[in-house]
Amino acid sequence: MEGRVTDDKNNPIDLALISLLSKQDSTYIVSDYTDLDGSFEFTKLPLGNYVLQISILGFQTFESDFSIEENESKKDVGIIQISPLPSVLDAITITEKNLTLKEKQTAPSLILMPYLQIPEAVHLKRWKELLGFQLIRMATSN
Repeated sequence: MEGRVTDDKNNPIDLALISLLSKQDSTYIVSDYTDLDGSFEFTKLPLGNYVLQISILGFQTFESDFSIEENESKKDVGIIQISPLPSVLDAITITEKNLTLKEKQTAPSLILMPYLQIPEAVHLKRWKELLGFQLIRMATSN
């Protein structure tokens, strides 16, 4: 199975989480991230009915049902456009008044204490790239 994810302006979406779930009971089958050009591919999927789920911070989650049937050597779901969410940033909570910005090699680093809470931690890498910072450590609260 293969496809490509773009935004509503046909720009490729990299690092989107692509998940396949069983249509019957929504159990997790497999997941991966899109490449720089927004493409993804899963090989050796058994015959059956699936739910394709695409999620990335800042965009609406996409879900669609599809089937892998006996005579299909490769399933191409084509280009899937996902829509951006309104520009409201409530996914990250920073709880510290004194943030320290340090230089480390060539990339600036941001140390957040006592913790950085990201509900979808799978997108941490993407946020670091968007913000242009290198996360040195992330403390957790008990």
